[in-house]
Amino acid sequence: MGELKLFDKILLPLSFNENIEKVRELGEYLTNFDTRQIILLHVGTASKGSEQKLAPYRDVLQSFDFEVQTLFEKGETAETIDRVAVAQKVCLICFFWKRSNLLKQTILGSTIPDVNRITGKPIFIYRKTFMSQQQPSTILFATDFNNLGATLVNSLQRLGQSASQTLNILHVGLRAPDPLAERARMADIDQKLETLKEIFQSSFSGVNTLQVTGNSQKEIVKQASKTGTQIIVMGKFSHSDLRNYIMGSNSEAVSQKAKCSVFIIPHQEEA
Repeated sequence: MGELKLFDKILLPLSFNENIEKVRELGEYLTNFDTRQIILLHVGTASKGSEQKLAPYRDVLQSFDFEVQTLFEKGETAETIDRVAVAQKVCLICFFWKRSNLLKQTILGSTIPDVNRITGKPIFIYRKTFMSQQQPSTILFATDFNNLGATLVNSLQRLGQSASQTLNILHVGLRAPDPLAERARMADIDQKLETLKEIFQSSFSGVNTLQVTGNSQKEIVKQASKTGTQIIVMGKFSHSDLRNYIMGSNSEAVSQKAKCSVFIIPHQEEA
């Protein structure tokens, strides 16, 4: 197709607080995909000490035969990560999952939500699970039918290139005020889900559809757990679109509460 593969070139920001074993686990996980190059970024001043701190991360990833590049950049953390991601033309930005401290996040901000709100690049939030090191076999795509741009559709299709993968397409909605309106709403959702099933059928070994009612954040996490999902895929609008703040908050909440990795993919990737 003449385009980079989905996980071909990755930007991995590091603060030096990451456990080296977590980096090793991520490296092993990425061998399941088509990763070729990983750029390690530390936002801060380059020095002999900082280079020494970054070296063990570089060495462990190189042991998986990845091409590894190290960068040091000054600036505000989220803006610098986005700027480097664009300049280096990476396929996605990868973060390690970590528990969020709500008070600290309110006062100081949080890197992942901040990057998610401003970047036009896909974000992959890696969380180790019992099945993490195996080829992902079950992917949950949560959709409200408004986040179906070409980048998202193409990314999902490429993610499903392995014939062993199953895609579950989930829509979480609100119940209509009366039974007649609810039947009409459900019929409309069923039709939209079937359309999506046809789009992705050739890329996955199996495609299932599901619609439920309730709180979208809670239901996405619940259904992911019930179906043994290894990756939750969610779409988002461009950073200049007001709807991104709504979708952004949903994806942030899901990435915090889900027991698996979360892949946040924009409608259309921005330059």
